[in-house]
Amino acid sequence: MEHDVRVCAVQFNPVLFEPERNMEKAEELLFSRVKPSSVDFVVFPEMAFTGYEFRSKQEVLPYCEQQRGRTYNFCSSISKRLEACVVAGYPERCVGADGENVLYNSMCIVVSRVPESSFDLWLKAVSLGLLKTCVCCEKSRTSMEI
Repeated sequence: MEHDVRVCAVQFNPVLFEPERNMEKAEELLFSRVKPSSVDFVVFPEMAFTGYEFRSKQEVLPYCEQQRGRTYNFCSSISKRLEACVVAGYPERCVGADGENVLYNSMCIVVSRVPESSFDLWLKAVSLGLLKTCVCCEKSRTSMEI
């Protein structure tokens, strides 16, 4: 059965350095308005839970995650509860070949429910410009250079 792509964009004002508080705020905002199975995608902005206004690499480093960190766990929970694909941006830390930290402005995509036509639905959302692989691109580099 074909249906329109239903996207919920969650925009709020995160508090810098308070990811747990921001996740609670986002969850409260989301579940006060959205019911399970009522949307196909839930999209949070880049660095949605850490805030975005970091002044240095050292300032963002304590809030960086690995691929299956705090943001993934939060998105996974939301995805299961709403039966939707959840997308959120987060600061990621990887260790480079030289042993130094490399930071990325990454995106987490979690799908807990895979409907028969999920790939078609994904392609439709991307082709309509509803989802992009980069929420915001202010620099041409892939790693964060502050």
